[in-house]
Amino acid sequence: MNKFKIVAFYEFTELKNLLEIKEKISKFSTLNRIKGTILLSKEGVNGTIAGSPDSIDGLILKLASYGIKKINPKFSYSEFLPFPRLKVKIKKEIVTFRNNDLDMNKNKGEYVDPENWNNILNDPEITVIDVRNDFEVEMGTFKNSINPKTKSFTDFKEYADKEINKSKKIAMFCTGGIRCEKASSYLVSNGVEKVYQLKGGILK
Repeated sequence: MNKFKIVAFYEFTELKNLLEIKEKISKFSTLNRIKGTILLSKEGVNGTIAGSPDSIDGLILKLASYGIKKINPKFSYSEFLPFPRLKVKIKKEIVTFRNNDLDMNKNKGEYVDPENWNNILNDPEITVIDVRNDFEVEMGTFKNSINPKTKSFTDFKEYADKEINKSKKIAMFCTGGIRCEKASSYLVSNGVEKVYQLKGGILK
């Protein structure tokens, strides 16, 4: 029987009182023996943690009390605790892109649910881009999708500025959805007319 519940989650939402939120999350997680990493910033939260099912469910409720209510959690289970320690950190960004001028709540691509993703892939008028890095793409990707050949996510800006036609329809996907959120916001902010993103990424 699997003893531990693992959850990967993120949400772009404006957060204030970061130190207070960090302290409360750290205290709750320590008391409930939750391990893993949670990143906090003014733009939102990003984390992967593990603990007993009750403790994980409790932390999700705790996050909701801070206004973090749309984390789109992805659950899995394990017979052992996969993380050795707890880390709750305040960062400039919850996923490093090195562009702090993006309004993640205002400018973003249109979500495409997984059940409708094949329609995007089969549309000849839509250019599909794999936002993951070069190593991840080599592990497998969707047929006819474009590999921007990036070593890290921060390289995507340079690729987008040089290679993406702003008048074209663009669709993007990544592992868990968070990189597509940032990338789509960047494209929309820079005048790309139509941008789609796979909701939740390819990770189930």
